[in-house]
Amino acid sequence: MAVSPKDILKHQIETMHYIIKKMVDDISDEESMRTLGTCPNHIRWQTGHLVFTAILAAKTFGADLKPPDGWNKIFGRGAEPPNKQTEFPSMDALRKALYEFQREVLIALAAAPDSLLEEKREIAPGWNDSPLNAVLFLSGHDFYHCGQIAMIRHDLGRERSFG
Repeated sequence: MAVSPKDILKHQIETMHYIIKKMVDDISDEESMRTLGTCPNHIRWQTGHLVFTAILAAKTFGADLKPPDGWNKIFGRGAEPPNKQTEFPSMDALRKALYEFQREVLIALAAAPDSLLEEKREIAPGWNDSPLNAVLFLSGHDFYHCGQIAMIRHDLGRERSFG
């Protein structure tokens, strides 16, 4: 039996969600504000940013999701850098939202017709692509941020999450 593009994408999404969970699941509020070097992206901001990636991924499959009130100003495109902000939701609130929106990505993927995956459409303003390509790109984006989180975790003295 052949593996469909939808099956491959589902596996990629589930793998990325697993990696993200391993990176943020045990981080305390205090630890979440640590930065590394000159990079202002602390784990708390990155977790909120990953919420927006999940929302966008679900939207590519037709879901109509909205971030919690006020989060666009903190984590959305064009938001002030994290080092210029002072108020962030707790890690518990961020994890809860992240895991819920990640669940919605898989629900939206399951409900999407196979033909939708390869139809070129507007993903976001100025970004036209197929949902398949867009979500694969978003996985790369998420993995980039997981790399930043992994470096901060190392600086916190945490054991490696993988390998």
